[in-house]
Amino acid sequence: MKIVEVTWMDAHSQDAWHEKLESSLRSCQTAGYLVLDTDDAIVIAGMVDLEPPVTYACAMTIPKSAIKKMRKIG
Repeated sequence: MKIVEVTWMDAHSQDAWHEKLESSLRSCQTAGYLVLDTDDAIVIAGMVDLEPPVTYACAMTIPKSAIKKMRKIG
């Protein structure tokens, strides 16, 4: 199972009243086990329990359209 570092763009919310609003996105980095890679998204997990049945924790789905860079670690 590959471990990857992903740089991706995230939404930015502003929950208070403002006179001016920003339209900027936030650049984020996440690292973890690459569990699933589809045409539309990837799923990475922070932890994997390899004892059968294999289970995952701290999983995150990132749309491929938001990914700027992904590299294999190790």
